[in-house]
Amino acid sequence: MWVRNSFFLHDMMQNAVSAVKKGLLHMFSANMLNQFLGFGSLLIVTKILQPSEVGALKIIQSYVAVCLTFATFGFPSAIIKFCAEIKDKRLCKYILKRSVTISVFVSTVICVGVWGLNAKGNLSDDFFVIKWLPWYIWLIIPNSAYILCLTYMQAIKDFKRMAGLQSVLKCISVFAVIIATYFAGIGGYVVAVVFMMFISMAVVFKQSDISLDFGVKLEIPSGFWFLTKVSIFSS
Repeated sequence: MWVRNSFFLHDMMQNAVSAVKKGLLHMFSANMLNQFLGFGSLLIVTKILQPSEVGALKIIQSYVAVCLTFATFGFPSAIIKFCAEIKDKRLCKYILKRSVTISVFVSTVICVGVWGLNAKGNLSDDFFVIKWLPWYIWLIIPNSAYILCLTYMQAIKDFKRMAGLQSVLKCISVFAVIIATYFAGIGGYVVAVVFMMFISMAVVFKQSDISLDFGVKLEIPSGFWFLTKVSIFSS
């Protein structure tokens, strides 16, 4: 029994050391920090804004969350699976480029559609929703690209850099959003959130080393597109 427990403890120690070396601990810590900062900033923002404004933001964010699911087009699941298995880095970067390109196009179409529906009053009767949704909805364009780039880093096991980027960008974004909300109310909140997401997207774009050579065409595994469709329907 003692020998069995010793082997068990030894395996646990080896797995823990392996996880630290791979950066999984960094990723877990970054996720915890992001959750903490997100919750903390939400508490502060709700103290600054009026209850009616907070309620409108919740409605707007619900619309954005639904739109973002379709904007990412099921690519995160496919990127995680295929880019983790494919050894050809050139093909992996090409997959990321195609995914981001399609996602940005779909996001733009969704934004235009939501803008039109909102203008006709088909989405809400709330004054703040009607006023700020057309601006906040543009968040999904950089957000979808941001998610795909971080997913790509996770797929290629670049956990430490991904965790570092998430933590730094989240800290800066939270600070900027709180300051903007304090001085400019709900308008400052919306502008700060959208602006910081575009900044975050640009930084992650650079760090993910995404290829911008649109003249190159490679063959993407057929199973990739099947998995994207399955992911969309399962959402």
